[in-house]
Amino acid sequence: MTVTLSDSRSPNLLTTSTRRTGNRILKKISVHYSMIPAYSVIESKALRITTSALTTVLILDEGEYTSDSTLVFPIDKLSKYYIISTAPPTREFLDSGSHFTIAATTDNTHVSIVFAIDHNTSISLHDKEYGNGDTFTVILNNFQTFQIGHKADLSGTTINSTQPIAVFAGNKCNNLGYHGACSMQMEMIPPVDEFDDVFIVPPNINRYQSLVRIIAPFQTKVTYTFGGMETTTTLLKTRYTDFTTRENEISLIQSAKPVLVNVFAAGSTKSQVYGDPYMMTVPGINQYLNQYIVDVPEGYNFSFATFIIRNESIFHLQINNTNIHEYDVVFHSTITVGPYLFGVMTVNVPSGVIQVESTDGSLFGMLIYGQRRHDGHGYAANALLTRICRK
Repeated sequence: MTVTLSDSRSPNLLTTSTRRTGNRILKKISVHYSMIPAYSVIESKALRITTSALTTVLILDEGEYTSDSTLVFPIDKLSKYYIISTAPPTREFLDSGSHFTIAATTDNTHVSIVFAIDHNTSISLHDKEYGNGDTFTVILNNFQTFQIGHKADLSGTTINSTQPIAVFAGNKCNNLGYHGACSMQMEMIPPVDEFDDVFIVPPNINRYQSLVRIIAPFQTKVTYTFGGMETTTTLLKTRYTDFTTRENEISLIQSAKPVLVNVFAAGSTKSQVYGDPYMMTVPGINQYLNQYIVDVPEGYNFSFATFIIRNESIFHLQINNTNIHEYDVVFHSTITVGPYLFGVMTVNVPSGVIQVESTDGSLFGMLIYGQRRHDGHGYAANALLTRICRK
C-alpha cells in the first residue's frame, strides 16, 4: 500500500498502523487534523491510496463527540457529474447546514457548481454573492480540494467537471430536529451515472425514526411505499422529496429515471444507546453484490449489519464462513418488489474485518452501522452499479 500526498504536504501528517485478522490485513491511516479543508479556499489536502491487491477503503471521520463513516470509491468509478444531498439543517448556524468538498484527480480540472439554495439566501465566494441557479467556477489541480459550507440546505446543487473528481457531502453538526445532540452526517457522493432506480430502504435499529431523502438529477416520476401507503410524485430536475419511517418500517422506492437515496438515522433515547444521527447512501437493487469484505469500526457499543436479499436465500448468507446464528438476528421482515419477495435482516456483528457472502451466489445489499452513547455512524458496503440499469 502506498499513500501519496501533494508535494506541498509533509508525510508526517499521516501515521499508519497494521492489524492482522486471520489472512486479512487491516491498515489504519490516521490523518492530522490540519488536513481538514477550510471553506472557500483551494488547498492541497487530498491523498491517494494505491494497493497491489483489491482493497476496501473506509473513512471513519471522528470529531470530539461525534463520528460518521463512508465507503471510498475507487478512482476508476469517479466521474464528472454529481448532485449534492445532505440532511435539512435544523439550526441557524453554519455547522448545522450543508457542506460539500471536491477533490481533483487531474491537473487543470475545471469545476462548475450550480447552486440550489433558498431564493432568499445567497452564498459568498471570492467576494461575490451567488444565489439559486447561479454558477460558480473553480480550477483545481491534482490533490487540490475546495470546500463549501452554508447554513442553508444546498441539496440539489449540481457539480460538473472536465475531469473525474471525488465529492463528499453532509452536515457537520446537525440533530435532524429529533432526539439527540448535533452530530456529523457524512458520505462520499456517487456520481450521477452510477445512480439506480429501485431501492429497498431498511430501518435503523434502536432509532425510532429515519428520514429518507430522494433527489433527482433529471425530471422523473417517483413512487415510494411505506407503512401500507403508496405515494407517487413528480420530481423536477435537481429537486428532492423527503419522508419519515418508523423504527421497524421498510420502505420501497421506484423511479422512472435514476435517483440518489440517502437515509438519516434519527437520534435515540433508548436506555444504554442514546445514539446521535448518521447518514447512509442506500444501495439500489441493481448495485448488490454476492460478496463483501468490510471493516466494522471498533469502539461502538452496538454494531449491526443489515442485509437485503431475495427471501429464499437469506439463510444462505455467511459471515466469516459461518452461518448466521438465529440469536444474532435483531430484525427480519419482508417486502415485495414486483414478482419477488425480498428479506431484510439485521444482525449483530463483531468489530474488525468481516467477509460476508451468499453460498448460493445470490446478490444482496449490505449496510453497516454502529452506536455508542451520544454517537453513531453508518455506511453502505456498496453504492455503485454492478451492471447497467437504464430505462
